Amino acid sequence: MKKKLHFKKNAYMVIMIMVVVLLSMAGFVYAFWTLFYQDRKKQCLLVTYQANTSEVLLSNLSPISDSTSVSPITFMVENVCKDKINYTVNLETKGQSVVKEDSIEVSLNGSEEKKLSTFPAQKVVYDNDLSNHILISNSLEAGEKSSYDLKLWMGSDVVDPLEVNQNYLGEIMVLRSNIK
Repeated sequence: MKKKLHFKKNAYMVIMIMVVVLLSMAGFVYAFWTLFYQDRKKQCLLVTYQANTSEVLLSNLSPISDSTSVSPITFMVENVCKDKINYTVNLETKGQSVVKEDSIEVSLNGSEEKKLSTFPAQKVVYDNDLSNHILISNSLEAGEKSSYDLKLWMGSDVVDPLEVNQNYLGEIMVLRSNIK
């Protein structure tokens, strides 16, 4: 009888230890998932566009030599997460664009004017788009903001009559490049 009672106590203890171990493991997995996986899924970059849109439409383009008359597209990027975030500002050329990217001049925050085609290319985000170029790579600490002024225009060296008075359609994309 004593052996039977002793066996029941041992079995009860083993079951209790197993339950505690399983609950501890479940708590650890949940904490790990919450801490790391959830933050990866969270949208840490808040992008606000002065014009309330990320789309860029340049219509009836004609070559110009002076970018000072071009109105900038202004937007701000803010890191709303608790860690440093690396990101890129890209310009994706939409499939409906008639004007070639060799004809589009770019200046970001008053930087040197360059042809869009000279910026590093990246895989397009949307299948029907023509190209995706990285305009700048940057990083933001937690709570930090960065403001951008993007100017786009048709370069003065464009002589193709099929491009003049045509449209360029693109989209500004701010993409998180990696997670620390």
